[in-house]
Amino acid sequence: MRLQAHLFLLERTECNIFLLSDAAPLIVEEIVEMRQMKIISFPGLDYFLHSDAVVDHYPYLKTFVEARLEPLVVLHTSGSTGVPKPVIMVHGTLSCIDAYRLVPSLGGREVAGPSWEGKRLFLAFPLFHAASMCYVLGLGIYCGVICVLPPSGVPLNASIADQIHTTGNVQGGALPPSLLVNLVKESSFQKNIWPLQYVIYAGGLLPKETGEEICCKTKLITLTGSTEVGLPAIEIVDRDDWDYLSYSHFMGYEYRPIELDGMYEQFIVRQNSVDLFQSIFSTFPNLNEYSMKDLYQRHPTKPGLVRLCGRTDDVITFSTAEKLSPTTMENTINSHPGVLSALVAGHGKLQPCLLIESRDAPASEDAKERMIEDIWPTVQRANQDCPAHGRIMKDFITFASPEKSFLRSGKETVQRMMTLDLYKSHINMLYEPGNTSARHLAGSHVTVQGSLPESVFQIICKSTWLKELTYTSDLFEAGLDSVQIVALVKNINSYVGDCQPDMQHVSPATIYAHPSVAALEETLKSPTTTQLPDSTRKSAAQRMQLFDKYFVNLPVAEIETSSSRDQKFVVLLTGSTGSLGTHLLDRLSVSASVSTVYCLNRGRDAEERRTKSHQGKGLPTRFKYVNFLRCDFLRPLLGLDEVSYTNLLTNVTHIIHNAWDVTFNRSVDSFEATYIHGTRRLLDFAAASHREARMQFISTTATVMGPEASLVGKVQEKVYERKWGMALEMGYAQSKLVAENLVAAISEVSRFDALICRVGIDNRSRKRIRALGTERMGVQPRRQLSIPGQDTGGIGTERGG
Repeated sequence: MRLQAHLFLLERTECNIFLLSDAAPLIVEEIVEMRQMKIISFPGLDYFLHSDAVVDHYPYLKTFVEARLEPLVVLHTSGSTGVPKPVIMVHGTLSCIDAYRLVPSLGGREVAGPSWEGKRLFLAFPLFHAASMCYVLGLGIYCGVICVLPPSGVPLNASIADQIHTTGNVQGGALPPSLLVNLVKESSFQKNIWPLQYVIYAGGLLPKETGEEICCKTKLITLTGSTEVGLPAIEIVDRDDWDYLSYSHFMGYEYRPIELDGMYEQFIVRQNSVDLFQSIFSTFPNLNEYSMKDLYQRHPTKPGLVRLCGRTDDVITFSTAEKLSPTTMENTINSHPGVLSALVAGHGKLQPCLLIESRDAPASEDAKERMIEDIWPTVQRANQDCPAHGRIMKDFITFASPEKSFLRSGKETVQRMMTLDLYKSHINMLYEPGNTSARHLAGSHVTVQGSLPESVFQIICKSTWLKELTYTSDLFEAGLDSVQIVALVKNINSYVGDCQPDMQHVSPATIYAHPSVAALEETLKSPTTTQLPDSTRKSAAQRMQLFDKYFVNLPVAEIETSSSRDQKFVVLLTGSTGSLGTHLLDRLSVSASVSTVYCLNRGRDAEERRTKSHQGKGLPTRFKYVNFLRCDFLRPLLGLDEVSYTNLLTNVTHIIHNAWDVTFNRSVDSFEATYIHGTRRLLDFAAASHREARMQFISTTATVMGPEASLVGKVQEKVYERKWGMALEMGYAQSKLVAENLVAAISEVSRFDALICRVGIDNRSRKRIRALGTERMGVQPRRQLSIPGQDTGGIGTERGG
């Protein structure tokens, strides 16, 4: 801990006395130079172990009620998210551990701690840490656990820990993740872990590879806590669930969704019936609820199990307003043997960067490039498990200086905010235009060979995460996003500068306007010096041409007179893997009016993506009456086989068309092939449906927010026929306006029901929406105009009924 932090804590606690034994630590000398302190000498441990001195008996006569809220010890927070803060641990905070012994008799499951009575436990945490107070005093006094401590005066490392495992007669160990990782990496140390009956880790996340290796040989237990709460009541889970926690319901925990999909913030809510177990309300007796500021994900199939994913303080908000919890990503990268610690940064930037503290700091630019190539497969693995906007590009990897080690707390966890502040200027250099200081952009510059189209194809494949590309593939349909565009533009321009000096450079706008290998090739060869996306320059006549192209050869509705409207609904849903689509599917799957749902998705991994999306939002992942079909809107019969298509024609009663790429910079032309053409295919299907299928098109409020919208007064709930200026000047809105007109016109001519829903989703909670308005305007709203995304799914399915 730095000098400033010590001085801050002494000032806040009004502490003016040092009680010291033997030689004073060097930091004491620095402190007394800055602050007047009284120093009292105190005998060392040997005196208390071996002295024959007779001392008076000192009885403690206070009852539990009298002492419950009285101070026991003043600790400080770890400082991992800022300056350490003093916390007074009272007697009631620690005595909750005594109450945990009652849990099984009250109908609860066995909790960690009391079940280790009489066991010898190697405690690898510093004694000034809250965990040590809970283990040495709490578990030691109340549960009879014998804590074996490492030698004092020397830094604890893997070698010393291994000696304790072999000579300390211990049955278990409680270690920070960093120490456990080092033990497992060394085979001679590793073998001495396996005889232990249990291994506890706390104070941070354990890399998955390390955890999987340990849990195959012995019982691995995840524990957590805080200076304010102490040690919570945590139930023992199955061995395979080692990275999940099961908090006893006696703790009164609640999990509230936040703006990150699938993440929940943990709260403790006061409940008089479990007062003895809620230590936090001994620490803060005036509170009725307390946020732990920890983020969790729920287990996909086991209720009550949650996995710690980071802290609310750790969440990165990019300039695009998208958010990322970096902890899981860092945990994966930390599993690489050459990485000591990794930090993902990028708050307020377009994309994240990665700051690495390596075990052997690379001394030259060549060494840095070799190190990046060595860890890149691990980074790619981390990229696979995070959203696209949070993926790390090679350009944005840099290294900590050996002279400026990451700042760490007493439990050896990295102090994130303080370390990022230490490297603030170094990180900012990565985002400067044309910056070459870190690696001369090595790693982003790709090597290609062959003809122009072959070279462009290779650059795209090496600069992005896109798969299964052809020369005519739409890059956005394949998954291109704004972060990948940055790398793609840089590499194309590098190629042009090195190999094709007569050709023009490109910009992100070029990619949006020409999103295929073939289109980019033509653009590169074009003599025009400026390419701008033409989506905002299409005239009304051109929009009309696009509409007319699909308003031909209109279908005639085929009505089956024997069909009954009283039967349950059979729903055909597109776009079930998106943000709104997951909520639509969730509501449809539990609706008493729906018998079957067919999900049409274009990707091969649609069901896998749907499962992850539902898990992320805490929604069910298994459905009894939901069928997933892979489709292709460009092919006849929606790309289905004849039997499947005929089955849908015969049974479907409702179509909800929700599939549309939400990329605002794309041109209208890039939406035509899949989305506008696909809408026409579904309209043909609706007209041919045997059960008079109703078509519900999920549009956007952006179709009535353009320049012409101000001329019509209050926007009505109707389709503005052929008024192309009603939509915002962007391809996304313009393409949906064309589709709106097609749905309205074709359903009217072909005589089937159609419904258009203009949606502008707000993914915040209802409470947060109201709070934001109240904070900014100083008044309470009479009515709520913004609806959370999870509620929109219910409204969409009700309107379609």
